Formats: sequence, C-alpha cells, structure tokens
Amino acid sequence: MNGKTIAVLEDDYYQAEGLRLVLEKKFPQCDIQLCRTEEEFDRCLGAVSPDVAIVDWIVFKPGDSSEDSYTAGMRAIRGLLERPGGRYIPVIIRTLLAAYIVAPYVKQLGAVDVPVVGKSVNDDERLVKILHGWLSCPKIV
Repeated sequence: MNGKTIAVLEDDYYQAEGLRLVLEKKFPQCDIQLCRTEEEFDRCLGAVSPDVAIVDWIVFKPGDSSEDSYTAGMRAIRGLLERPGGRYIPVIIRTLLAAYIVAPYVKQLGAVDVPVVGKSVNDDERLVKILHGWLSCPKIV
C-alpha cells in the first residue's frame, strides 16, 4: 500500500478532520488529499491520479445553501469518471443520506459497485475494511 493516494471530498471541517485522523491511523503510508470544495477536488484530480476517492454527496460552498449543493457529490464523481482512466478509480460515497436515495443517481452516472457509507464510527469501520481491500490491489491504470 506504499505510495497510494486517497482523494477525499468533504466540506464539513469536523467530519473532514475526523476522517483524516481515521485514515492517517489506519493507512499511515498513504497520501491523504483532503478537498473541501468541488473545485478543489477537481484541481486535486488534475494534479494526482488517486488510487481511491471518497466523496461526500452534499457539499456546500462557503456561504451557499442552494439546492445545487445537494448534487455536488454527483458532479464530482461525474468529473472523475470523465477523466482519462477515471472509470478505474474506485469511489466510495460517504454521506448522511440513505443508500437508496443516492443509488439511482450513481446508476445514472454509469458508475458500478460504488458503496455508500454513512458517517458514524461504525460506518468508519466499514469504510476502513473497504479501503483495505481496494488499496491492497495493484492499480489498474
């Protein structure tokens, strides 16, 4: 797992820092790219090709509470999938929404096998198990 990169899109400071602590503890050899906005996530994807992406579904821009924020995760995943090799980068959606709410939108994007994980401590354990399996595999692209 040496040299692996995990790109994270999470706008909430406390959730982002909590996730960073979990990832740094469980995957100390990985580079964690923490992005707080869609734009920052897009720039990150332009600079590195992550081995895994963790995307929050609802991402608010500072000072914005529009409905546009409720589909930010979908746009971020679409942007990843449209990049060369992007379809080979595993994605985990980390959200407070129920999986059945998010699933139709993910299917619409053409993404397959995208787990939806909550944001509780128990969900973090599931997230770590998924990441451990994915990060132990060689990169396809």
